[in-house]
Amino acid sequence: MLAQTTGGGKAWFSLIFALWSSSSATSGLIDTLNAIYDREESRPWWKSRLLALALAVATGMLLTAALIIVVYGPVILDKVAPGSSALYVWKIAQWPVAALLLIVALLGIYRFAPDLKEQKWNWLMPGSIVAAVTWMAVSMLFKVYVRHFSHFGLLYGSLGTLIILMLWFYLSGAAILVGGVINAVLEDAAAGRRFPGANRRGHGLPTKTHLQAPEPQSPRRF
Repeated sequence: MLAQTTGGGKAWFSLIFALWSSSSATSGLIDTLNAIYDREESRPWWKSRLLALALAVATGMLLTAALIIVVYGPVILDKVAPGSSALYVWKIAQWPVAALLLIVALLGIYRFAPDLKEQKWNWLMPGSIVAAVTWMAVSMLFKVYVRHFSHFGLLYGSLGTLIILMLWFYLSGAAILVGGVINAVLEDAAAGRRFPGANRRGHGLPTKTHLQAPEPQSPRRF
C-alpha cells in the first residue's frame, strides 16, 4: 500500500514538473514572439502563465497525435486490416495529416501567444506552413544524422539521449520563431500598404484602411 502511494506521488510530481517546465518554455516563447511583434506584455502574470500552460498542453496533444499517426499509424492499420491496400494509401497520407495537425498547433501559438488585441488568421498561415515544413524537414534530417553519423552514446554515455533531445528542442524552437518572424514581417509590409485587417508591428489594432486627407491649414498670421 505504501509502495503504491509512493509511486502515485512520484507520478503526480513528474506530471506537475513536466507541466511547469513546458509552461516555462512556452512563456519564453511568448516573450520572444512579443519581441518579434515589438509588443510589451500587458497581460497579468497569472493570465500569461495560464495561457502558456494551455498552449503547452494543447500543442503537446496535437504533436503527440501527429507522432502517433506517423510512427504507429501503419502498425495499427496493419493489425486492423492486414494486407489491405489502404495501408499503402495511409503511408502516403500520414504525412499530410501530421503536417495539418502541426499547422493547427502553430496557428494556435501564433494567434494567442503574442499580446495582440486583434489578429486575422490569414496573416498567420504563411509562417505556420513554413515552420511546419521546416520542422518536419529538420526532424527527418536530424533523425538520419543521429542514426547514421553521430556518436553521442560513445562520447557522452547516458547523457547522449538528453543532449539529442535538447538539440531537437532547440531546432524546433528555431523553426517556430522563423515562422513568427515571417508572419510579422509580411503583415507589417501589408499594413504599410494599407491592406485591410493588417497590423503594424508595435500596434495591437489593425491599421485604418480609409484614411481621410488632412485638412488644409490656414496660413499663420504674424
